[in-house]
Amino acid sequence: RDWSSDVCSSDLTSGPTGMALAFVGNRANASPNQGEFGPGAPRKVAVVPMVVGDRDITDLTVSLRDFPVISGRLKMAGDGPLPPASELTRMLMVASPTLVTPGSNNISAIGQMNADGTFRLPIAPGRYRLFVTQGPTAQSILSIDINGTDVLDQSVDITTDIGDVVVTGSTMLDGSVRGTVTGSGGTDGLTVLLFPADRRFWSDLGAASRRFRSAVASRAGAFTMAGLPDGEYLLVTVPDMQAADWLDPERLELWSRLATRITLAPGERKTVEVKR
Repeated sequence: RDWSSDVCSSDLTSGPTGMALAFVGNRANASPNQGEFGPGAPRKVAVVPMVVGDRDITDLTVSLRDFPVISGRLKMAGDGPLPPASELTRMLMVASPTLVTPGSNNISAIGQMNADGTFRLPIAPGRYRLFVTQGPTAQSILSIDINGTDVLDQSVDITTDIGDVVVTGSTMLDGSVRGTVTGSGGTDGLTVLLFPADRRFWSDLGAASRRFRSAVASRAGAFTMAGLPDGEYLLVTVPDMQAADWLDPERLELWSRLATRITLAPGERKTVEVKR
């Protein structure tokens, strides 16, 4: 077969030695990585990372294999009853790529929840953020457990089948923070930043994006941030001009020393004051 259209390289004839290449066997007409519910979605993949040195590579064998499959179930906190089937079948399990690599499709995989709360999601090998969308329960997912580790706000490498994934939902909506900026000098041109106190989230921003917020303070100094999971957070005010590239771990470290720390319980609506 012709693999030429599947090789990710800017220049196949004069690339520098040591260039890393990957071959992906994917000839479907439909958009790849749409899970088993995507029309025409591919079922086979071949990824062969390799380093090109100063010698030819010959007799290379690239073998297609089935997509890895993520499978599991939804359960409710406290062993409560599942949502009705009409809601469950609208819920979507999504795997969104967090690492762009040569040869990867870099398109989210999407799988529909079954009426009994189970799901099965074929996916190309890669690094992903897992989350659930559609319906009230999807807005209050507490955890996604893989082998005893909660990966709801972390990236996860998927290279082989992963079974027994447990998604825990709740009937309680996420929390919110409403506050006021205080201090002399007024609030014009100020942005309020909220970020997790747990530094492990700072280096995985794509997966933990729901824990980061920014809001422009009104003239009265008021601001609101909604849709927040429980946890410890840091709040700080910065001039608007410094808010453009604020998701930088080095900046977060500096601002953490000046920030107001708050703890948000599940579903809590907290009111705070943040000093200018």
